[in-house]
Parts: sequence; structure tokens; C-alpha cells
Amino acid sequence: MEIDFINTFLEEAEMLVEDIEANLLELENHFSGEEINRLFRSVHTLKGSSQSVGFTNFGTFVHKLEDLITEMKADETGLKDGEIATLFDSHAIIEKWTGALKEDRKAIVPHKEILKRIKEHIDHRRGGTTSSEAKKQEDSSGLTLFDDDDSGLTLFDEPPQKKKAEASTQEATKTNNTKKSEILRVSSDKIETLIQSISEIHVQMDFLSNAKSQNKLNDPLVQGSIEKVQRDIRKLYDSAFAMRMMPVGLMFQRLERAAKDVARMQKKKIDIKLVGANTELDKSILDKMADPLVHVLRNAVDHGVEFTDERKKTDKNETATIEIKAVNKASSIVITITDDGKGINQKAVLKKAIDKGLVAADDNPSSHEINQMILLPGFSTKEAVSEISGRGVGMDVVKTTAESLGGRVEITSTMGLGSSFAIHLPSNVSIIDVLVLKDSNMYYLVPLNDI
Repeated sequence: MEIDFINTFLEEAEMLVEDIEANLLELENHFSGEEINRLFRSVHTLKGSSQSVGFTNFGTFVHKLEDLITEMKADETGLKDGEIATLFDSHAIIEKWTGALKEDRKAIVPHKEILKRIKEHIDHRRGGTTSSEAKKQEDSSGLTLFDDDDSGLTLFDEPPQKKKAEASTQEATKTNNTKKSEILRVSSDKIETLIQSISEIHVQMDFLSNAKSQNKLNDPLVQGSIEKVQRDIRKLYDSAFAMRMMPVGLMFQRLERAAKDVARMQKKKIDIKLVGANTELDKSILDKMADPLVHVLRNAVDHGVEFTDERKKTDKNETATIEIKAVNKASSIVITITDDGKGINQKAVLKKAIDKGLVAADDNPSSHEINQMILLPGFSTKEAVSEISGRGVGMDVVKTTAESLGGRVEITSTMGLGSSFAIHLPSNVSIIDVLVLKDSNMYYLVPLNDI
């Protein structure tokens, strides 16, 4: 198997994994035949591509997931109990597996338990097929429907020599030291703008070269051409950096998934609203802020959102609302995560900060300063450590990561009404435009963003 084909598959798989997650989020919000078909197409494409490059174990797992989706297509009555959780967990396995395959072409991710759940859902939709019967069922490709071994199934009965040759190829691929490149999704409009800028510069350079050959550099038209080249170079510069600008929608998708996972685990009802998903941010900033923002979302559900009984007692809608919003402000982006939960208990926060020695007992901090205390290292108001929170790590990472990128975090909250976390970030990590000031023999550079 050519290594380039495998790398191409892995690039495609990464995009399909994102598409599957988006499909699942839409399906959870609105079950319809159209959404099921979109999910089926993404999974079917991933299955076919993985099989074509020889990842039979991975392809088999995806095939089994496809079997469940096929049953859902045949019976469009809605999601059955536990199905959406199984679909999301299957997606997590696929995401982890594709990542592992980048490092080891023979990687196997444990998936026995999720296969068992998939089987149970299919049995239920088929009217209670027994385990022994399910194991005997085969699809048109000769694939056994289910298997109890985490190693997965081989799709085809291949001669031992072929399997050995495939293993040798995979081993060679594993040890390949080819430098990994970063994959960017770039719109055709951005590429056209870049090409146009290059073409305009090329035309002006030809004009200047001709003027030089004819000793006409003092011609007024030459000065105009030089100014045009300067403008075009700036345009080219902007176009090049625009190639790294990605919509925050994909990150929002990940944040929505994280919030719903926690809500499902804690049996809380939440509704996620996304605003400004088309706002663009430099990909390097997106990558660095993704995990910290996931923590903010998990924290909002765990600490902020009340359980259904609590919300009913305070006459709130039993379904909490969390808004994830991105807006452009000058040359910066503000990502705001707002919930309508119980808000920050400032007395509890201040007491915990004093107990931990983070604040002196005789200090009299402002309301804003108390809110910002939850960003201090080691701070948590949770008495018990859980899988989600209580260790006192996470929120300080949000602060330090944002500040390392030239941003900041601002927290506002009202008891009983909810909290808002505003993360201010530069829109890109390009060269900074500055105002140059001179005093005597000293030059001072002031970033335009700070003026």
C-alpha cells in the first residue's frame, strides 16, 4: 500500500470525523430522515475509504456502526433509549482510533463494550434478535455482524501470504519518518484573492523592469507603480495570513459536544445556542484554546447549571440555556460563554480563597476581583473530587493560555441568574502593526490594538 494513499485517507478521515460529530449534534437536536441520511453518508464514506487502504479492523468497526444507522434509516420513529449516547461514544472511539493510526498503522483501540451496545440497539430495532443469531448473521460482503474480540474482524478471507505482505507494509509505514504537515481547510475565495494579488504584483514588476531597461525610472508613472506594488504586497500579506483563519464553528461543535456529555452524565437538561460560528480566528489560536474552552463549558454545566428540581423551585425553565458566542471587536475576537444557572457564590469563593491562603483575611476585594479568583491556580469550591471537577486545575489554564496569546479572561456573574466568561483573544498571530514614536534618540513602538 502506498504511504501517500494512507496519509490521504487519514487527512480525509479527520474531516469525516468532524462531519460525523456535527451530524450527531444535529440529530440529537432534531431527528429526521434527512439528518440520518447525512450521518449515514459520512459513516459510509469513512468505512469505504478505510477498507480501500487496508485498515480492515477500523473499517469493520465503522461498518458495524453503519449497521445501526441503517436500522435507524429503516425506522424513522426517532431515537430509542440510549442510542444517542452510543452514537457519541462510537464517534469518540473513531476519533481516538484515527489519531492512533497516525502513529501506528496497526493500532487497535479497545471497542468491545461499545460493540456490545451497538448490537443491543440493533437487536432491539430488529425485534429482539438473540446474541447467537446476531453472531451468525452476515451482510452481503460476508462480514460477520458482531465479534467479541477487540482485535476486530478481517473483512475478507485473505491468503496468509497476502496478510503477511500487508503486515510488512504497515510496519514499514509505522517506521516512516516523513515530516507531518498541518492540514488546513481553505475556501476557494481565499485562494482566488491570493492568486489575484500575486498576478497584480507580477504585472507591476514587469512594468518597472521595462521602465528600468529604458532608463525611465524618473517617470511619474513609475512612482505610481511603486505605490501600487506596495499596496499589493500588503494585500498579499493579508491574503496569506487569511489562509490560516478558520471559522470557530468547528471548535463550537466540540464545545457543544463537551457540554452535552457532562449534562448527560449528570442528568441535567441543557440547550446550547451558538452565535457567530462563522467568525474567523487564527488556527494556531483555535488549537491552543480548544481544550481550555472545553473546560469552561464543562465547568459551566457542572458548577453553574442546576439540577432540574432546583430550577423548578426557583421558577426557572427546567432546561438550562448555555450560549456560546463569538464576535469581532477591532482586530480581536471575544468568545463568550454564558449560562442561566445559579451564578457564582462570591461569599463561598472568598472564604475558600482565604482558607487556601490565596487572599489575606483582611483584604476587601471588589466583586470583579472575587469573580476572577476562580482563575487562580489550585482554586476550587468543590468539596469532593469528581471525574469532572474538584481538583483545582483547569480554570487557571484558561487564564494562562489566553494571556500567553495576548488575551485575557473576564468573568461576570449574578447570583441566581447565571455567569458569563468572556475570553478576549487576538484574531491572528501575524506581524503586529505599531505606531512609531520618537523622543530624542529613542524610538517607541505602540501596538495599534492598544491605542
